[in-house]
Amino acid sequence: MLCHFLIGVPASGKSTFAQLLAKTGNYQIISTDTIRQQLYGDEVIQGNWLKIEDEVINQMKEAIALKQGIIYDATNAQRAWRMDLLSKIQKQIGKIDWLGWYLNLDLKIAQTWNSQRERTVPDNIIERMSDSLQQFPPHVAEGFINIVEIKQPQQCNLSFIEEKLNGLERCIINRNNRTKIENIILHRYSKLLDFDRLMHLISLLIAYPELGNLQYAYPDILEQIFGNPVTFDDSLSEISAVMAKLKGNIYADKLAIEKDLQFLINYGLIKHNITEPKYESSLTEINDNLDDIITHYASDKYTFERILNTIKTIADYPFLPNVKADFLNQLCPNEQSVKDSSKSNLSGHLTNLTYKLMKLEKCPDKHLKARRDLLRKDIQFILKPYQILPKTMRNGYFLGTGILSERELIETFRLLQTQAKNIDDPLALNLYNRFKDKMKWANFYDHYTYPVRVIANRSMIDIKSLDSKTLSNQTQRIQEIIEQGKLVTLNKFANRGSYEGEEKGAFCAWLLQIVFYNFAWYLGFEQEGGENHKLFRFERLDRLYIQKETDKTRTITEQKKALNKLTKLLSASYGLYLGNDVEQQKLFLSSDKQKAQETVELWFTEKIFGFIAEGTKRFPTQQMKMTKPPRSLSNSNSSLFSLSKSKNPQYPYRFQVTLPIWSLDEFDFIRWILGFGGEVKVHKPKKLQEKIITLSSNTIDVYQQQKIESVL
Repeated sequence: MLCHFLIGVPASGKSTFAQLLAKTGNYQIISTDTIRQQLYGDEVIQGNWLKIEDEVINQMKEAIALKQGIIYDATNAQRAWRMDLLSKIQKQIGKIDWLGWYLNLDLKIAQTWNSQRERTVPDNIIERMSDSLQQFPPHVAEGFINIVEIKQPQQCNLSFIEEKLNGLERCIINRNNRTKIENIILHRYSKLLDFDRLMHLISLLIAYPELGNLQYAYPDILEQIFGNPVTFDDSLSEISAVMAKLKGNIYADKLAIEKDLQFLINYGLIKHNITEPKYESSLTEINDNLDDIITHYASDKYTFERILNTIKTIADYPFLPNVKADFLNQLCPNEQSVKDSSKSNLSGHLTNLTYKLMKLEKCPDKHLKARRDLLRKDIQFILKPYQILPKTMRNGYFLGTGILSERELIETFRLLQTQAKNIDDPLALNLYNRFKDKMKWANFYDHYTYPVRVIANRSMIDIKSLDSKTLSNQTQRIQEIIEQGKLVTLNKFANRGSYEGEEKGAFCAWLLQIVFYNFAWYLGFEQEGGENHKLFRFERLDRLYIQKETDKTRTITEQKKALNKLTKLLSASYGLYLGNDVEQQKLFLSSDKQKAQETVELWFTEKIFGFIAEGTKRFPTQQMKMTKPPRSLSNSNSSLFSLSKSKNPQYPYRFQVTLPIWSLDEFDFIRWILGFGGEVKVHKPKKLQEKIITLSSNTIDVYQQQKIESVL
């Protein structure tokens, strides 16, 4: 019995078309809008779909019992809806020959007709359904004997319908001849349902890399998907539930998904500890009898393999380099750019990927254009609709978060390993541990994690022994506060060391940056209010805690502006000490910054100056000058090594650096000078000379006193 299945967005003329169809035979129109009116008293009320669906099938059963044909009038905008309903009808009623009528009118026509109706549908719903139909248009492999597409309103007439019905048998014969399974090699995903499910699974694995473990790793993502907290018995249940929610119930077959996952492992799209891929044998395993199969785009084994190879290549080689234009012009001279002969019309990401695929497939270069056309079709009909590729690919092809090649991934892991393990970064350590687990799961860890590089610095603070309130244990919250631009009240633990001029008690501050310096983590901030209003400072994380979070915030633009000031002060200073004078900082950040600077000149012996001269980036280049060292390289920076020698034969080598005034009180700077002992002499300024003399004298006094005491 021939029955009709209408497909189209709201206001596309389906109900009117159904009335025309009904004139061609003994038909009963079954409309979801009418059923909603019957069940809920108003067709606008969406209601419970399962109840509506049950009523649809019951009315179909009644029509069949009365030997009436069926005209099913509903939007049927999503493929999953169509396939799911057709599958249930076949199971509960039996085989029915469904002819699909796809009212694919211009969206603007539907929106115009919608505005003229008594009951209008919001435009965004019409647009969303239109997008779904464009993404996955109706296909005979969904369960139809044929699809008739209607693009023009004038086609909605009785003569057009009768013409299509009279030619139906010939259309079916012609299509069957074109898609005979004798002409193709079938595989386990030759059925549309199986292929859809596999592609949707790949899409979900790309969108959610930890799918199957989200309830433990990122439960907030699951809550976002389902609208409330959820838990699952196992990873397969989680994957199936997400598949049902995001792609459709018909694809959420746990047993089938389990086999799909194993297939992807065997193929190499999912990393797993397997010694020998079993791709070929798993591909040729046919799940069911395929004698009555209706083929789809990738029913042939060659096409299916081509699509999978493309996905795997994009995953393995994201952002491929450009193929040289001169090579393309030699290969395809007809594609040489008319405007610029050094360019090719074929240049672009599509050609880059095509060329890489051809090299992997060992395909001759002469087939570039033909292979490129196939790739374009695969992207258009498969990779984009199934959301395997992102919407925009201006800089090249990649999959989901897979923006790194295998080598880049390994190098990134090594860098993170160095930072997390050697400078005790709490956030990086947490990320590193998760990264390490994933590298193990992907079978990378054992092969590529030899510590080629390390950072020898290490934190001198044992954060495990600190109060839980200390900022060292609140780095995640600090990061959030910085990004939110939130004002907080900070305070210092009473039992911590302090320096002269430091803030006493609680104070308000805008948090700007977390910095690792020498042996500890520091917080950079801008004070708000009080005597030190607008003072920029750094303080060790372990010394501070958040006393209160205020409701006051500022924009990210204001945060960046403040951070730029902090960065300027820091880059010009010797270390993290930025002084305790707001006016000095303001002066340094102004156009008269020279008034807040001091030039330090040190004289060195030849014995030690070679080491000094090697540090060409110890300070910003524009802030320092020095004498050219003996045996210097010919390519030495002439502006840097521009000072003449001093007149002191014992200390002939001069070194000058211009620093903010406060850096002369920086402990690290003083220690740097004192560390050279008698090999260095402070020439200027005088106050720095006096400071060095005082510190040296005090040290001498300590040991002289000790010597006297030992004699006594």
